[in-house]
Amino acid sequence: MTLQEFLARCSEFEESRDPASGLLLCEEFLATGVRGRSLAFCLRYKAVFLLRANLGWATEATVHLRQALELFKNDPVDQAPVLSTMITAYAMFGRFDMAYQYAGQFFELVEQNPDPEIRLYIPRVWFNLAYAYDAAGQYERAAEAYSQAYDEALIAPDKLNPGLAAHNLVQMLLELGRVDDALKMLQASKAHLEEGEVGSFMKNQEALYLLATGQIDDAGAACRDALAHPSCPERVRAEVLFTQARLAHALDAHQDRDRIANEALDIVIRLPHPRLSRKINMFAVAVRNREEVPES
Repeated sequence: MTLQEFLARCSEFEESRDPASGLLLCEEFLATGVRGRSLAFCLRYKAVFLLRANLGWATEATVHLRQALELFKNDPVDQAPVLSTMITAYAMFGRFDMAYQYAGQFFELVEQNPDPEIRLYIPRVWFNLAYAYDAAGQYERAAEAYSQAYDEALIAPDKLNPGLAAHNLVQMLLELGRVDDALKMLQASKAHLEEGEVGSFMKNQEALYLLATGQIDDAGAACRDALAHPSCPERVRAEVLFTQARLAHALDAHQDRDRIANEALDIVIRLPHPRLSRKINMFAVAVRNREEVPES
């Protein structure tokens, strides 16, 4: 298998969201005794597939990423995606200091190298940095970084769908109680939020906005639309279910609330989504203790 064949197949597995097949391919390629740049690309993709598998392999992924970064030390363009992925990997197991460090290293790389191929990763790096702030509970900084990611993705959408950045920004604004800003962002980014699977994100954001403004019936309809969307990822499904649980709480439908909250929690346990996991666990504790359920 040539390097080009390997990279083409990795791209296919990445686009089809098939990390298991991607990991098998990486092991097959490694078994051929690859070295140098070929080894670096293989380690990078192995790390990506480990993170996509959502099985708590972030620590192992960082080992491969560090090795790849060392092998790419004389190739700034190839360093860019590795640094971007390192931000997410370290954030996933709570090493936020390292996530911020690698973000800084990426922006230094941009300053030192005018290659436009490196600049294509700027939106994705802002997005990953926002994820790190989000996971660390620094919601104001997360909102700023998601906003930056959205603005940059409008200019260079090659590595980041602007709708994904818009989705997370709207959610963060609602978390911060900035309902008017969230509505403005929803309206400004509507065209991007309706594209592909991001459409399910939009419906969830509509539901959150309607819930925040007390429009319970309309929020319920938006939740149903989100779950019925032909491309609704597990992460969004968990978020929508959590919204439905909060709606059930508002309607005093305790049995539905408990059932839906538990269903959302079952999904979140499998996902690297620290903020949502924390919120659903807080919700579950409040449900068990029959206390007032937090609004955010």
